[in-house]
Amino acid sequence: MSLRDQGKSVEERAVRPMRTAIAAAGFAFLITNAVFLLLVVFLRHQIERETDIVGQFLAAHLADGARDLDDQPATGKILALSSVSAPLPDGEPTACTERLAAWYSAQFPDGDQTGIAAFVRPICQGRVANVGYGRRFGVVDVLIRRAGPTGQIMVDAVTVRRSDLSAVDLVVQNPRLPVVAAVVALLAGIFAYFMRRQPYRLYLAARQNAATDGLSGVLRREEFFAGAEELVRDARLNSHAVSLLALDIDHFKSVNDRFGHAAGDEVIRICGNLISATVRGGDLVGRIGGEEFMVLLPDLPKFIGAEVADRLRKRIKSHGFAFGDETFFATVSIGVSSMMQADTLQTLAERADRRLYQAKRTGRNRVVWEDEDNFDY
Repeated sequence: MSLRDQGKSVEERAVRPMRTAIAAAGFAFLITNAVFLLLVVFLRHQIERETDIVGQFLAAHLADGARDLDDQPATGKILALSSVSAPLPDGEPTACTERLAAWYSAQFPDGDQTGIAAFVRPICQGRVANVGYGRRFGVVDVLIRRAGPTGQIMVDAVTVRRSDLSAVDLVVQNPRLPVVAAVVALLAGIFAYFMRRQPYRLYLAARQNAATDGLSGVLRREEFFAGAEELVRDARLNSHAVSLLALDIDHFKSVNDRFGHAAGDEVIRICGNLISATVRGGDLVGRIGGEEFMVLLPDLPKFIGAEVADRLRKRIKSHGFAFGDETFFATVSIGVSSMMQADTLQTLAERADRRLYQAKRTGRNRVVWEDEDNFDY
């Protein structure tokens, strides 16, 4: 299997792992049920508290000598209570029913007017309390007959209804709910991170291996030119400087002949490391073939590119290669070209190659950054 195929295979396993999908589904199922249980516990606790409020409210109205509680609503997070009071109309039950129904209709004009008389009649007939539900959606109506503080018979109309609080208000007034949501999100993120971390590392390693020359540790030819093409195109569009170095190890064939191919591989490996260590992190370094390398330097004009090339030349020249009892010092020749307005990557590389061969012809171990017959970049 090739490096590219190997990288693709690992990528497919990392992006679409069945075990990750199953584990994530199971984890989501458990977390969702845990959240539902927490919500049920919270709602049950809230309903119990507000039911107790309802009981205390009604008990206060039924107590002998209870004080009027007109226009004093008791609003909870789920239930809301309100009460209005009035003296019980005098007269026989029929007249009392008519006047009490008229008062009740005025207090609650949005209710079902057709059943009001039947709802209030038992109070006029002497019943202590009457409960009506279904007359208004989501509302329970309670009529309570009681003795007022002065001995006068009073009627309290109590309503128990769903609170007007919105879902957003409920969350804002209960900071535990956002905390629970944040904890659930954090747990899900941590779970997903640990489930995908190792496959993703394998994918990155395979992609790096597929893009990197196994001997020198720098980019392969295809990957280098693909990245360089994009950088050169962006530089041309934005009128930015770009310099390209074409570098070749001098007398490399003599290294193989004298010390063997393993020694030649070691020279290529060390030179790749030295080049990568000398340039910036955003610069592109590639092995173009054999003992030839190229370095693309974004945002650097030609004279600075030439300075970088000379640092590379000096650093490689100063490194000693020990083969057996001998120490060998390699040298490199470098051609430098820099971006002109009409340049493409191909013309930029041709100019750098031409200057590389000019450095070879004029003695090697040198940097050439201008042509002999012109001053083109």
